[in-house]
Amino acid sequence: MWIDFVRNHQARALSLAKLWQLGGILLLASLCACGSQASENRQSKKLSPPNLHITTYSQIIGGAAGNQSEAVQVSLEFKIAPVISRVPVQDEAIVAESDSSGQFYINLAPGTYWIGATEQLDNSGRNGSATVTIKSQQVELVADKVTKVSVYRRGYAP
Repeated sequence: MWIDFVRNHQARALSLAKLWQLGGILLLASLCACGSQASENRQSKKLSPPNLHITTYSQIIGGAAGNQSEAVQVSLEFKIAPVISRVPVQDEAIVAESDSSGQFYINLAPGTYWIGATEQLDNSGRNGSATVTIKSQQVELVADKVTKVSVYRRGYAP
């Protein structure tokens, strides 16, 4: 009797172990299938082309009348903020940086955006009296149209 009980118990334990093993295999197979499907979706999903193309320049303007250098395309850091009720929304601003040839591309929702120096947006700098400035500007982005903008950093020599 005891031997029959042990055999039945062992048989149940083996059945339960096989059931867990089968469940684990099915779970693993379904996770692998989902992962490959998600990977295919990411690869086939087309990214929207950029609708804002910014070219950044640097220029030195000398103290003598008419003494200024040519503007040169350079990498610059600046901020882009959406404009609501004619005011840039600082909390939604993004910090952007153009590449070494002064090029920056991004896709943003249609609307009005402010582009300028960080100091101009958060009032941490000396606007107007600084020796190096980036003039802020607002641009209107329209759906399915690329907007090109030039951003200048100007340094003023004494």
